[in-house]
Formats: sequence, C-alpha cells, structure tokens
Amino acid sequence: MPSKGWLGWPSACRRLPRPRCLPYSTRTSHCSPARTLIVAAQGKNWRYRPVRNLGMTVMDLAVRRYVPRRGSSTQRSRMNANRNNRSRSFRVLAVGTVTATVGLGLFAGPAFAKKPRPVPSSHTVVATGLNNPRGLASEGDNLVYVSEAGTGGDECITIESESTCFGFTGSITRFEKLGKSKQRSTKIVDGLLSIRAGSEVVGIDGIDVQGKHRVFGVMAESAQGIAADFAAADGAPTPTPTLGSAISTYAGRLVEFRKKRGVFTPAALANVGGTNWDWSDAHKTDVWAPTNDFPDANPYAVVSEGNKHWVVDAGANTVTLVQKKKGVYTQTLISYIPNPVPDHDAAPACIAKRGRYLYVGDLNFASFYGLTTAASTIWRIDTRATDPMTSAVAWATGLNPITGCGFAKDGLYVVQLRTVLSTGANGAITRIGINKDGTAASSGTWQTFGTDLVDPSGFAKLHNTILVANKSTSTGAGEIWQFKI
Repeated sequence: MPSKGWLGWPSACRRLPRPRCLPYSTRTSHCSPARTLIVAAQGKNWRYRPVRNLGMTVMDLAVRRYVPRRGSSTQRSRMNANRNNRSRSFRVLAVGTVTATVGLGLFAGPAFAKKPRPVPSSHTVVATGLNNPRGLASEGDNLVYVSEAGTGGDECITIESESTCFGFTGSITRFEKLGKSKQRSTKIVDGLLSIRAGSEVVGIDGIDVQGKHRVFGVMAESAQGIAADFAAADGAPTPTPTLGSAISTYAGRLVEFRKKRGVFTPAALANVGGTNWDWSDAHKTDVWAPTNDFPDANPYAVVSEGNKHWVVDAGANTVTLVQKKKGVYTQTLISYIPNPVPDHDAAPACIAKRGRYLYVGDLNFASFYGLTTAASTIWRIDTRATDPMTSAVAWATGLNPITGCGFAKDGLYVVQLRTVLSTGANGAITRIGINKDGTAASSGTWQTFGTDLVDPSGFAKLHNTILVANKSTSTGAGEIWQFKI
C-alpha cells in the first residue's frame, strides 16, 4: 500500500469516514445527486464509492471522495452490520478524456453532419448564484429549467463523527429568454427536500419538461436508505414529523410539477428509489452484483416522452420505465448497466433518447482513480429489448466520468465532470458524431471543448446553443454556461 494518497496526500487522509450524501452523488449509493463516487483502495479492497458533495476542490476530493474501504472483508462486514446495512449513495464528480470508441447496434434515420463542425471557442455565462445546480431542460424557444439541490438544512444527525443535515432548500428555477437582454428568472418550485453531508449536498437531480406547464424531476436517495442512516446515527434519532413526511413522500421519487392556477404543484408519480432499493437487496448476493454495494438506490436522471418516463438510478445501476396505464403508474426494469469490473459500480448518471434508443452515460469512477484512465461509457439501449441484463450495449467508450448528455443536430454531446488531461482540475464537453448505421463515429473525429468548466453537470439544447451547469457542486456559486454550436 503506498504511503501517499492521491495527489500526494498522506495515507492517513484516506482513513476519513465515508461521506454520506451529495448532490451529484452517485454515492455508490448513499447520497443524492451531488454524491460523487469514491474510490476506496486497499489492495483488492479499492472500491469505487460515490460521494455526496461535489462542491469541493481537487485536494478535497483526494481526501473526502477517494477514500478506501477500511480493513479486510471481515472488518467491512462488521462495519456493515453495525450500520444496519445503511445505504451507500454514489455521487458524481470527475471527468476524463476521450480515447476510444465502440459502436454497436442499428439506428433508424440519417447520420449527423458529414464533416466535423468547428467546436465552440468560447462561452457565455448566462446565469449565476445557483445552489448546487444539477439538471437542465429546455422547452420551446425561450424557456430553460434548472434543478438546484439546495443547501441542506438544520435537522442533523451524526454518523461516524460526520454530520448529515436535512432541510427544504431544494428548488427549480425557470429562465425566460436566457442569454438575451430581456432575460428573467422565476423560482417556480422551492422548499424541496435537501440533504447536506459536510460540504456535499443532494436533493432534486435530473429534470425534463413537457410543454410549459409540466416539469418532471427525480429526487435522490430512497426512504429505506435514509431510514438506515437514522438507525445508524448516534443515539438512533427519528426524523421530525415534517421531515419524516417529506422523506416518505418524495425521497427517491419521480415527481411531476404541474402548473395549476399559476402555481406548480408537486405530485409523486412513482417510488423508483424504493423499488430499486428492494430489488438490489433481493439480488445483492447474485454473481453479477457489485460486492458489498447492495442494497442501494439513488435516482439521478430522467427523460420523458408522452406518458413514458425513463429514470436512471446511479445507486442501483438501473434504467426504469415509469408508465401510466389506466390511471396507474407502473415501473418496468429496462436495463441493468454492467459493472466495469466485478467489484465496482458503473454508476449511470445521464440519459438521452433518440428514436427508440436510450443513451446512458456512466461515471465508472473506479477506473478514473489516479487520473490515468478515461474509461466511462455511453451505453445504447433498445426500448423494445426484453432482457434487462443484456439490453445495454457499449456504444462509445474511453470518456471521462459522465454527468450529462444530450443530442443536437450534429451529434451526441457528453458532459464530463473531471478529465485526465486536466489532472482532475476541470471538466469538458465532447461531441460524438453518429454514422449512418447508428454507430458512434471513430474516436479520432470526436471534438472536445469547454475544458475550463468546473464540475459541470446536465445538458440542454436551446436554439443553436447548448447549455451546461457549471460549478454544480457549489452553494451560491453555481452557473449556467452557454455555447454556440
């Protein structure tokens, strides 16, 4: 075992307690979106765990995010037992460079641009002052929505000397005429559940919209995972009635915010996090399951189309179809995103749809540890597939940890949290062309830009521009960057 941690930090730093909840957390399961994956290493015990708070410096990451699971498998078993099998949410927080690609499957429709277009050489900051911005969505020519995980709250518990605080500071902000002289913003929803662990925050993550009056969002965590945290906390406290009601009603849920009489009112449609927690618990001993990481659930991204909503869960590593049938919302497991290696989660964190295919990007942060390998993947999933264990097909590989993705007329844009080339300091955006047969263009034609982004997340297209949330793990300093394409 090396005497120094990542970026030269002493090994003692790697013995810090595991983080609880983060905005992009893909805490290999225990936090909200802010959770980032933590790579734990101790011989074969180096694991890939999400962290809850993305609002930290690279050095902070080295200390708090990349923490090895302590001790032998026996010691870990004792720890897990003591924690009442508390969930481990995995969070997002890293980006790498693009090096290779694999294209598989068929694609109905024409290819994108025959020749690579010039990449944007600059950007415009069109929004500032956001609290841990996670997801982006656009509607028509003028409306842009951003989900903000919030700042946590005042109701706190302590687990392994670390405080986790709950509150109602999450929100959704709508921008009209973004980037124009008459731009204006409105906080259409506030008071959403928000969880802060240290400097990490999680809450509402991915969002999508249908028309001007319907916004769909996914809340991080699950009621079971949060209950396990309270049970493992010092003194085994119980949530206050208000907090307990919010957790049981919204944690891990797909939520619709529908405008009625000028007000956007929330309605929980499906308990995706709860269902995935139970599913992962039932399969935790299966040969394909990530070792010691189940049960887990952390819904993180969503794409909506009509009465169908596909939700990506970074904790359970699944894609779930939520569909309304005869007035009732049902859930169907569409895909399990394969582990990059037996002991590590893929941690899917973005989803886009084109035709009948879903495109899902993973963090695969374990391979990114040490800033030497960019090994994240864009998976392509046929929505007509019937076997969830084989439906995900690698479409493009060799990317840095992925936190956002979406289509424009010239290809798939992939937002990456941190990159190998920047030694983990900055993120980037990569544009991948699509061949006529639906495969990804060769990696030699991929174009990368926005290399000065800091912890970027989310994606939205507006007119002839794309939008990305910058400083997505920052409280009060989050931004939206606009690139003309």
